[in-house]
Amino acid sequence: MNVRPLKGVRAVRDAFAGPLRVRSGPVAAVGSPGPASPTVSYVVVVPKHRMPRAVDRNRVKRLLRESLRIAALAHHDLQPTSNLATIVVRWQREHARDLRLHSVASHVQVVVDRLLAVTTPSDALGNVE
Repeated sequence: MNVRPLKGVRAVRDAFAGPLRVRSGPVAAVGSPGPASPTVSYVVVVPKHRMPRAVDRNRVKRLLRESLRIAALAHHDLQPTSNLATIVVRWQREHARDLRLHSVASHVQVVVDRLLAVTTPSDALGNVE
């Protein structure tokens, strides 16, 4: 699975209206199904009312983007059979103190796994009867 940033105001607005919603710890995600493709577009959101300081917001955004990249590497062979087109990742916690990549990456991995489980046909996972 390859990930790339989603561009365009209309595309981002449509991504937020996705029907698939999952949450793991401080990370919430919205997924939108689409045609099978090796590339998934993403949007990373850290609300200003959760983190008023720009330094903290930017740090969390960097951690979320890197976590998505790591999760994509873990699923590099699965994506052509998945119908996941876009992922919106949103940070839900107010503080970013003592935040490390491994703690964020574990939550993002769970969210991506759940979204892929919903959008991937069961025969692609090896469950052919």
